[in-house]
Amino acid sequence: MFRDKLKNYKNYEVKEENYKIKLDANENLNPMDEGLKKKILNTLAENVDRICFYPENNSDTLREELAKFYGLNKENFIVGNGSDQLIQIIMQAVCEKNDAILVLNPSFVMYRITAGILDIEVKQVPFNLEWKVDVKDIINIAQEDDRIKAVFLDTPNNPTGILLNKEDISRAAETLKNKILVVDAAYAEFCPCDYVDLVGRHENVIVLKTFSKIGFAGIRCGYAVSSKHIIDNLHKVKPPYNVSFYTQMIAAEVLKNFDLVKPNIQKTVEDREKLKGDFRALGFNVLDGYGNFLSIVGEGLDDIQIFLRSKGIAVRYFTLDKGTGLLRITVGTKEQNEELLKALKEWRGLKDEGQDG
Repeated sequence: MFRDKLKNYKNYEVKEENYKIKLDANENLNPMDEGLKKKILNTLAENVDRICFYPENNSDTLREELAKFYGLNKENFIVGNGSDQLIQIIMQAVCEKNDAILVLNPSFVMYRITAGILDIEVKQVPFNLEWKVDVKDIINIAQEDDRIKAVFLDTPNNPTGILLNKEDISRAAETLKNKILVVDAAYAEFCPCDYVDLVGRHENVIVLKTFSKIGFAGIRCGYAVSSKHIIDNLHKVKPPYNVSFYTQMIAAEVLKNFDLVKPNIQKTVEDREKLKGDFRALGFNVLDGYGNFLSIVGEGLDDIQIFLRSKGIAVRYFTLDKGTGLLRITVGTKEQNEELLKALKEWRGLKDEGQDG
């Protein structure tokens, strides 16, 4: 009845458990600005009678707001039900069955999951022992295999938070002109680098962005920025009415009032840097991350995850090919971060007692 592939196929898994503190999904946990909250509620209330109609098929009003926000044209944008949908749309538009994509290792898991169900092979470029990626490796692997039709580079990388050099990405795009280069910049608001201008420099670049990481994960809204030629072809694959009426309205309101979002982003960055120092003071190997999260690498981290969950704190554990583990921890509110540090200090104390004994 179902495809053989589904027998061993593993989709994205979410543990729907109740935790006192949820630091496992990279949501922005700082409270929304009250002024912005009122504007959104007023907009929704004023338009509630329109809910009987389908939403705009291509989210044109939102695309116009995106064009104003970035100083581009509406034709440079496509909107999706989260970046996940856009990743699928890109693969469907670019790859035939048994083609391949190139991704970083580790990287956002949805590249592999989506490619798997579409019968697309996944090639990987690993980080080195210093947690860096050589652009020459990206270029060489992509050039050696004609089946590779698209290169997906998430920067800041998920789950490491590592930032890729923009000029290295530009060099890869220039060299790999016959392939699509996707810059997944889901966390770009939290780093000192903006990648959208690459679209104007290279015809083969797509930049993915999302509202999820800046405080609006619940509306499921992502968008891609690229040349008109690429966007036109992506729209040929996009399902009709793919973004809900309310999602389009909320996202547009956020763009119109982005100055009310910026303090929230800045606070997250400041808290991230403080947490980074706190983690290192406890002896953890913390990567230089630039997202709204931090990642600790090393051995025995699964035990820490279990301990934190016993304290009602959810974090995300990854097993890496390097034979070590990675613990990804979302930057929370001040109170949540303090509870987290208290628990980590307790775990460290218990571990030290065990070693002394």
